[in-house]
Amino acid sequence: MKVGTISFHSSNNFGCVLQSFALSETIRELFLDACVEEINFRRTLLQYDNRPYRIQYEDKCKQEGTSPTEEGYAEFEKLQLGMQKRIDRFRDFRNQYMNMGEVIYDMQEVDNDKYDVCISGSDQVWNWGLTHGYEDAYFLEFSDDKTRRIAYAASLGIDLFNEPGQVEWLKQHIKSFDYISIREKSYLPYIQKITDKSMPVCLDPTLLHSQSFWGKFEKKPEGLGDEKYVLMYALGYRWCKECEEKAAQMANDVAKKNGYKIIHYYYGELKNWFPKDSEHFYFEGPQEFLWLVHHAEYVICCSFHATAFSVIYHKPFYTFHVPGNGARMKDLVDTIGIPDRYIDSVLTEDEWNFDIDWDKCEEKLEEQRRISLDYLRKAIS
Repeated sequence: MKVGTISFHSSNNFGCVLQSFALSETIRELFLDACVEEINFRRTLLQYDNRPYRIQYEDKCKQEGTSPTEEGYAEFEKLQLGMQKRIDRFRDFRNQYMNMGEVIYDMQEVDNDKYDVCISGSDQVWNWGLTHGYEDAYFLEFSDDKTRRIAYAASLGIDLFNEPGQVEWLKQHIKSFDYISIREKSYLPYIQKITDKSMPVCLDPTLLHSQSFWGKFEKKPEGLGDEKYVLMYALGYRWCKECEEKAAQMANDVAKKNGYKIIHYYYGELKNWFPKDSEHFYFEGPQEFLWLVHHAEYVICCSFHATAFSVIYHKPFYTFHVPGNGARMKDLVDTIGIPDRYIDSVLTEDEWNFDIDWDKCEEKLEEQRRISLDYLRKAIS
């Protein structure tokens, strides 16, 4: 049996790559005879600037109307070299652990007879802002009726249908699926209004695997010492700067109280939210991300997958509300019985409560794993 999966695996984003890898590994464990391949769809042909960094920097200054400086050039070169390391780490992870198909820029190039089963998901494959215009890929419309089409733990990634035509858009395109499951319970009432298909709520694929599974893929970042630290993870998006600043403040408070350092994800000006002895992991890859979550004393984040891996590794954590995009994190912590982990304001020291009953969480998580795995068995068989 040949199974093709499609998601956002080509994005150099920790969650995108790890959830895609996790789903393929789950299918291999459930169906030992299955040949699972990542449908290697890329939306655009990436054009890399191979000119010397000094010339790139001077062009950047010209566009911004600023004057080049030696200090500016040194910082630009440092950033470019770091970004190349990041790209290499993600590429190496895909090449070593994921079965990547040939790169495809036009889904019409896919041979209809190549796959017996195609699966879209998990992640935000139904996010209007991300996949509108690419329906043939993420709604599996490139395949014909001989192929079983499955959506696994699909996510809208937004709290409401707030774009004109969005409801009709989704209604039209989910018709292509033989089986549907979604990731967020919050979306269920909305989606049930536009389709008569039954759909369970399934776990993000990362949560289908245990600590011991993920531990096999961890890698300690080069040059990192043995100091205890608070991990603060958010992506630095302008539209959620306010909530990220709150998360940074709380991370600072927790670190200061305990005498720990901070490791964060910011490279640019937002790193000024933290003490000068803090470190960033902006240039790291998925394996280093796993290690950093696993070995953190505390995790403060504005991220779904940082939340998911904090749960997997049983880390004391808080997740901050992200406006318009928070259902993902809230539904997860609600599902496993720790709704107080999801907050929208900085807690005072008296309000901190990092004690989590992980045995109870695991009981609830195990039930959700059963539902998710039963769905995959039924849909793929």
